[in-house]
Amino acid sequence: MVFGLPDGELAFTVPMAAPDDVRRVRRCMFVWFRPADYSSTLRDWCTDATGHCHGDSIPPPLIRPELITGFNLAAHTLLAPQLAGLVQRMDEQFCLPCLIWSRRA
Repeated sequence: MVFGLPDGELAFTVPMAAPDDVRRVRRCMFVWFRPADYSSTLRDWCTDATGHCHGDSIPPPLIRPELITGFNLAAHTLLAPQLAGLVQRMDEQFCLPCLIWSRRA
């Protein structure tokens, strides 16, 4: 497992067994939690090139190319090179919301 903790964010990988693959390809699950304001940032991330907002998530093939470029740049800037390399080598990136509640004392 590898963890990255950029300020206010969390990225991590978990090794995964290859499913009966004779090539024994190394696989991992990669997750990157990034803060996003729901009414602007998340809506922008979930809007396709035609201007249609898909709500709280977006089908991977519809993520706008400039957003993928932005995620890759952010990965290069914020994450360790090993984690940034995973982001840049992904076949398909996707975006799902993660709601975080905070409780004030």
